[in-house]
Amino acid sequence: MDNKTGGPAFPTNGGVTYKGMTMLDYFAGQAMLFYASQDYVGYEEAAERSYDRAEAMLKEREKRK
Repeated sequence: MDNKTGGPAFPTNGGVTYKGMTMLDYFAGQAMLFYASQDYVGYEEAAERSYDRAEAMLKEREKRK
């Protein structure tokens, strides 16, 4: 697994290499759902906060393995 991005979000079995969305991008997208509902947060700030939260989620994920 790539520690920076978390590797592929939806890997496949059978030796097929998947080069799509990373776990980092997936987690950031999920966090964006929360920030999109916050009227006081602008687009740039929402994106930055989403990736900050996604990076924290990957860090915690590594600790729990």
